[in-house]
This record gives sequence, structure tokens and C-alpha cells, in this order.
Amino acid sequence: MIDRRIHAKLQDLEQRHLYRKLQLGAGVSFVDNDYLGLATHPRLLEAGKRALDLYGAGSKGSRLLGGHSRLFEKVEETVAEFFGAPAALLFSTGYLANM
Repeated sequence: MIDRRIHAKLQDLEQRHLYRKLQLGAGVSFVDNDYLGLATHPRLLEAGKRALDLYGAGSKGSRLLGGHSRLFEKVEETVAEFFGAPAALLFSTGYLANM
């Protein structure tokens, strides 16, 4: 009974051209967070594997409550050096940075 109702609803959506299907796209995508293709870049993959061996796969907790690590310091030092700044502070999201 439920299957028939679901099937009928899906048919109705198809007839009204409102039915959506997921599609695999080819080429460059500007609508996701990997528009530069860095998620599959060989150097980044190797660096990620090394980081897993050194630091593990846990996301840690709040930096103030024990989630801080030398890795965070190293990344912030690198960012500060890149921008020629005395220090840098990274946030996990743009939303958090603007709070």
C-alpha cells in the first residue's frame, strides 16, 4: 500500500518534470568545496597520510578544553609567515570567525 502511494507520487513528479536525479558531472565543478581539485592532488594525499600517522584521525575537541595540538600551532605559524604577520588564528568555519 505504501509502495503504491510512493510509486504514484514519484510518477506524478516525473510527469510534471519535478522529479530530480543525482548526476555525476564531468569536468570542473564550481559548486562544491573542491573546485581547485586539491582533494585528489598527489602531494596533498601524501601529506594527509603522513599526518594520519603522526596525529591520528580524531577531530579533537575544543582547543581550550584539551583539543589543542602542536599541529594547530604549526599551521598558524605557517599562515602567519606566509602573510608576513606576527601571528595567525584559524577558525573552523567562516561563521565562527564572524561571531
